[in-house]
Amino acid sequence: MSKAADEKRYRDEVREIVETVVRPRAEQIDREGVFPRENLQALAKHGWNGVLIPEKWGGLGLNHVAFSVAAAEIAKGCASTALVYVMHVGAAQTIHLYGNDDQKRRWLEPVRNGLIGTYSTSEKATGGHWWFNLSEVGRDGDEYILNAEKSFTTSAGQADFYVFQTRSPGARKPTDISFFIIDGKKPGIRPGHWDALGVRGNHSGPIRYENVRVHARDRLGEEGQGKEIVENGVSPVYLIGLGSAWVGWRKQHSKKPFSMPKGPSIGILISGWPIIR
Repeated sequence: MSKAADEKRYRDEVREIVETVVRPRAEQIDREGVFPRENLQALAKHGWNGVLIPEKWGGLGLNHVAFSVAAAEIAKGCASTALVYVMHVGAAQTIHLYGNDDQKRRWLEPVRNGLIGTYSTSEKATGGHWWFNLSEVGRDGDEYILNAEKSFTTSAGQADFYVFQTRSPGARKPTDISFFIIDGKKPGIRPGHWDALGVRGNHSGPIRYENVRVHARDRLGEEGQGKEIVENGVSPVYLIGLGSAWVGWRKQHSKKPFSMPKGPSIGILISGWPIIR
C-alpha cells in the first residue's frame, strides 16, 4: 500500500470517530469546560490513543505521520480534545522510548483501555522555557520526594499519570534534570482552576505537587538524563502534535468569515489576519 493510501486510511478512520463522537460534544466541552474523557475513550477503543506504542504493548505501532494526521483530524472536531490527545501521546511515547519493560507493562498496556497520560513540565518564573525548572527533587532511600508548582499542565487533575520533569537531586546546572512517572491518584497532587477564553476542556491549569512520593521504579531513565529525554523524547512529539492540531483547526475554521462589531477587521477571514499568515 502506498504512503498516500495509508494516510487516507488513517484520516478516514479518525474522521469517522470525530464525526460520530468528538464533534457532537465539542460545543458543550468548550462552553462548560468539560474534560473530554469520553472522546479519548472512543479513540482508545480503536487503538488511536496508542498510535505510536508498539503492538507488543497494546498499541497500533504506527509512525509520526499517522499521529500527525490523527491530531489534525481531531482538532477539526474539538481543539480541547486534540490538545489532550497530543499531550497523552507524547507522555506515552516518552515512556516507550525511555521506560523499562516494567514501566511499559504498567503504564502503556492500559492505554488501550483508556488510561490517559500527560506532561507536567513548565514552571512559573522561567520565561516560557518549559524545559527549565526551578524545582528540585529530593531523595529518601528508594523513594523520591517531589515538590513543585507547575504553571501549565494539560489534563491537570484528570490524567491517570503524569510524566513529570524537575531538577535532579543536587543539580549543579539547569540541564541536570530528571523525569518521573507519577500516578495521578497519588496524595499531594493539587490541581488549580482552569478557565480560559477557549479550549476550556483541556484543563491546562496550574498544578501543585506537595511531598509526592515516587518509588525509584518510576524514575524514567537515569538521573540527569532529562536533557536527552527533552530533546529526543518530548520535543518531537510535542512539536509535531501541536503543529498538526493547529493546522487541522485552521483548515476547519479559516474559511468561515469572522467579523467584529467594530474596527477594520469586519468580515475578514481568520486566514487573512497578518498574525495568522
